[in-house]
This record gives sequence, C-alpha cells and structure tokens, in this order.
Amino acid sequence: MIATVNQAVAEGLALTAEAGIESRDAYEALLVSAVSSPFLRYKRDAYLSPGDEPVSFTTALMAKDLQLALDIAEVAELPLTLTATAKESLDRACAAGFGDADFACLARLLRPGRDLAR
Repeated sequence: MIATVNQAVAEGLALTAEAGIESRDAYEALLVSAVSSPFLRYKRDAYLSPGDEPVSFTTALMAKDLQLALDIAEVAELPLTLTATAKESLDRACAAGFGDADFACLARLLRPGRDLAR
C-alpha cells in the first residue's frame, strides 16, 4: 500500500511541478488535505530534499516486495493493477541507477529533463 501511495505522491508532485507549482507548496497542500497521513508527514523531507535525507527504504527493496505480492496475487488469480503500476515505476527507477536510493526518488524520476541528483 505504501508503494501505491508513493506512486500517487510522485505523480502529483510531477504534475504540479509541470503546472508551475513549487514542490514545497504542493506538498503542504497535501498535508492539509483529505489525503494527509502519518506517511506523508514522515516522508516530507525525502520528497522535498532527497539529497539531504537518509535512505529509509530502498527502491530495489520496495520493488522486490511488490514482486512478492504480485507472485502471490498471480497464484490467487487476483489482479493487482495499482501494485503492478507501482512495480513498473520502481523497476524503471532501478534501471536508471536508483536502486539504492530511497523509494521517494520516483517524484524526481517522473519529471523529465530535471536534475536527478537533486
């Protein structure tokens, strides 16, 4: 579930950035909205200042965990659409060299042409 929330936050931050809204302002709006949660408060700095925050859970580990969930779902013949989408994004991040980065890196990777080191 955290991976799908991460996917939604990453997409939201990428979309608002493309609309010209500062990431900090967009994130603050999330924090006071109906989708606010302890996770959003906990991961705030990882999304907004990724180079300054320690890695809490790597992209590669999150991708591995989602693969385990997808394997179980396949046996149960249960389609996990959101999980599959999040897994694809995490796989792309790993392929781009972000396997050891915090999984919040998706927020940067969804913004084409941006400085990924930031």
